[in-house]
Amino acid sequence: MNKRHASIAIHSLALAALLVATSDAPSRAASPLLVLSDSGSANPFNGYLTEMLKGEGLLEYDQRDRSAWSADPNAAALLASHSTVVLGEMDLTGSERQLLRNYVQNGGVLVAARPDQGLSDVFGIQFAGNRPEHALEYFGVDHDQAPGAGFTEGALQYHGVASNYNLTTAQGLAYLYANPLTPTANPAVTLNNYGQGRAIAFAFDPAKSVVLTRQGNPDWQNTEGDGIAQYRPHDMFARPGGVTWYDPDRMGIPMADELQRFMANIIVDSQSAPLPRMWYLPGTNKVMMVNTGDGEDQGGADFDPILHDVASYGGKFSLYLRDIGVANTPVAKEAAWRAAGNEVGVHMYADGVEGDGGVPYMTYAYDRVVTSLENKFGHTALTARNHTIDWTGWTDMAQIEADRGTRLDTNYYHYLNGSVVNPLTANGYFTGSGLPQKFINENGELLNIYQAATQWPDEWFADNGLTAAQTINIIEGMFQSAEENGYYSTFVNNIHPVRYGGLDNITSTWAKAVWQYCQEQGIPMWSAEMLLDFEQARDASQFANIQYGPSSLDFDYIAGASGFDLTMMIPFDWSSQRLTQLLLDGMPVQWIDEVVKGVRYAMLTTPLGEAHVTALYASFSSADFNKDGQVNAADLAIWQSSFGVNALGDADGDGDCDGADLLLWQQQFALAGAQGQQFAVPESSSFGQLALAVALLAMARKATCPTDA
Repeated sequence: MNKRHASIAIHSLALAALLVATSDAPSRAASPLLVLSDSGSANPFNGYLTEMLKGEGLLEYDQRDRSAWSADPNAAALLASHSTVVLGEMDLTGSERQLLRNYVQNGGVLVAARPDQGLSDVFGIQFAGNRPEHALEYFGVDHDQAPGAGFTEGALQYHGVASNYNLTTAQGLAYLYANPLTPTANPAVTLNNYGQGRAIAFAFDPAKSVVLTRQGNPDWQNTEGDGIAQYRPHDMFARPGGVTWYDPDRMGIPMADELQRFMANIIVDSQSAPLPRMWYLPGTNKVMMVNTGDGEDQGGADFDPILHDVASYGGKFSLYLRDIGVANTPVAKEAAWRAAGNEVGVHMYADGVEGDGGVPYMTYAYDRVVTSLENKFGHTALTARNHTIDWTGWTDMAQIEADRGTRLDTNYYHYLNGSVVNPLTANGYFTGSGLPQKFINENGELLNIYQAATQWPDEWFADNGLTAAQTINIIEGMFQSAEENGYYSTFVNNIHPVRYGGLDNITSTWAKAVWQYCQEQGIPMWSAEMLLDFEQARDASQFANIQYGPSSLDFDYIAGASGFDLTMMIPFDWSSQRLTQLLLDGMPVQWIDEVVKGVRYAMLTTPLGEAHVTALYASFSSADFNKDGQVNAADLAIWQSSFGVNALGDADGDGDCDGADLLLWQQQFALAGAQGQQFAVPESSSFGQLALAVALLAMARKATCPTDA
């Protein structure tokens, strides 16, 4: 365990006394979540909801298109078989509205984006008109409400049209802002109890917002926007007059990730039973770094120095070769690089033809370099970055790559206009995300290729006059901020081998310092291909056959691929119960305790391809009689003085103080010790009290205690 995780308690779960026996057979249902999207909607992006759920590790969902659902003769039964329905932005028919109204009335949870106004009574809101749409729009979460605990203070960005709602019977979970500093009375997210169920409404479409935040403004495609020559993805995030799609002053916050994670918290909080999730990164890492380098006109031995150095710190590297780099690299040398765990991909150049009308030229150029790579080295380019960050369309270039078998793109590149933003402070997440997710095109079609932003290009630092020390501070500061604030991130760099070898005087200095920092902190340093393999394995994983008993959660875990240090997240709290034991294929296992955006989880990492997981829950903390957050000898003393006298030592809530309460104290005291919490060691008198208590328990003397002190 490295020092970053030294404060995380590891639970030893071999306590037989904590097994929870249940006589009731567990109940099995369909996947708890149902996503209803509409391929015919005026908003093409509601189909991205499933990608958001996968990004948040909520894999236990079914998906239906609205047309198939509403035409189903058992449409009501389909809804009823799921505990929660996530509804994309769409207009509904009267019969569809009634189906959803009945679903909530009978105990279902409905989460909707800008819901049909015919369901306003269900959501407890009154529509009061739409807000004007701007490049910079904000909302903020209510940190006093459970879903908002642990999130960034102040304004978060969103994109798209938002509705103004007045609250009738609903309560606000988040509020729209007039500007980065001023919240309004108009809710951004609402929660309403309706019948036996709950209805949650977003005032804007979170799916559309995440897509636009990540991929830029489609209305700005194929135009010059950032004042730097040639069209590239960043042109969809800026305009020549200085308008930006992101807030430069708040770029250190991954806006899309925070919104997506807030939606996940809302779904988790609305459940009556725990939902397992997948962690974002391998093991329990909160941050990672991906090393990449554009080969430019170099090849072969030119890359040996940087590959040698990164390996000396335990890292791997992705080399992106142009046609000349492929031609000048011997087959045996490339094979040796790959055998050492590095990657070789492509660095396409369309000879300065990009942007509007560039699709045929860039298709030809990309096909040419990939074919050269395949013919010479016997493998395709699984990840890539283009020379001069050439791009065309909104996602046309991503489609060109996907058509040639490339599965991860790194062209969303942090090289901004230094005359518009301050290079010292405008660092962070211009796409609003620190994690890969798939592209979606303007027609609402998911592309089979991941978008991974490149946050740390060497030329951004050197060309803007930053020193090596300033660069190191920026990078290490982003690592630390991500860990401290829950901005779980995979940071991609671009360390050009030609710059590393001396084209500028800071790149090799900061690169070595950052590699050393990562090595000391236990931060993985991967190639882009390693990241791709992990993401594909994570996204293809499944939670199947989920069953709930009164105090148990059972499910089958099926990994997308084994051996990737994939980590499950099991909610620690369930109503008034807490997790007491995890079983993997029937055997007790250890977990790591982690709080993720205010929600406590047991983190279980396994290389297994398949396993059956059982989580056992029991009432907890009821033996903390003095309410100091600890179960220790002081509570035992209270139980002793209360035994047969009053209910101050009542742990099981039955109104008396007896041997059953002592048993709960013993279990919880033992569990507290297993959790590694800092509990006071009982002094000798306390041990005497314990001996007396055990004797009293053995006597099995039953005393009825008054309910008042």
